This record gives sequence, structure tokens and C-alpha cells, in this order.
Amino acid sequence: DQDLCEIHVFDPEDFSSNIPMKFKSFIHFHKWGFRGATASLNDMIFPAASYRTLEDTINDLGHVNRTIEVFKVDCEECEWGAYQDWLNAPLFMRQILVEVHYVPSNAIDFFTSLQSAGYVNFHKEPNMACGGDCVEYSFLKLDESFFEFPNIKQ
Repeated sequence: DQDLCEIHVFDPEDFSSNIPMKFKSFIHFHKWGFRGATASLNDMIFPAASYRTLEDTINDLGHVNRTIEVFKVDCEECEWGAYQDWLNAPLFMRQILVEVHYVPSNAIDFFTSLQSAGYVNFHKEPNMACGGDCVEYSFLKLDESFFEFPNIKQ
């Protein structure tokens, strides 16, 4: 039901004309990309004004303390510098779907941090369009009790 679903699309390039008119009531296009709170603006493809942090975006949209059912991100390598922002966001993300690009030195920290925050990987597939150097991962947030060792009574 489109009245129960809100979709927000973020990209520094303006693709808003690609959204069919019948979906414009619930698909909201925003002409900016994401960057990590500690990211260097010199590394950005577009002018610095074309990027916002996730926290700024959440505040600007009035989404503080909301539940995001699916957070899908493909930000062309920003994931490695922005993932801590996702985990510390002032809202709840049930699923995180992310395309990772290449394998930087902090890749282990990326996966360990997601796992420590209660996310488990439930799907992974290579994106062959970039020669297999990009991989789509899907993570699901589980209740803390899932990770507790069962109390076995003897």
C-alpha cells in the first residue's frame, strides 16, 4: 500500500524525472549524496554542497526516532567511511542493503561493526558489471537475545 510506504532516493545527479508520475506521491527524490561525518570533502566526485551526512539528512527530513525498514545504499565507496554513521544514526534500521566497492584496509572493521551492532548477513552476490570488485550485501538486525547462548538446564 503506497500510503504506508515512503521511499527516499538520494543522488547528486538529478534523476527525479525518471520517477513515474503515479509514484511521485511516495517516492521522494533528493539531489544530494551521502558522505561519512569524518569524510574528506576533497574525495567527493561532485561539489561538496552535493553531499550531506546521514545524521543531517535524518534531521532535515524529520526522521529522528523512526524505523527505516530497508536502508539501501550504493554510494560508490563512501560505505567504508560512512558505515559508523549508519550504526549510530538516531533511528532504527531493520535491514541494511549495501554494495561495497573493492576491499580497503578497514573492511574487517566494517563487517565486525555490523555484527557487533546485531546485524547478520543474509544475502551476498557479486556485481559482475564491475568485474566482481563490487559485492551486494544484505544485513538484517536481530534482537540481542538471538545472540545469547541458551541456558541449558541439566
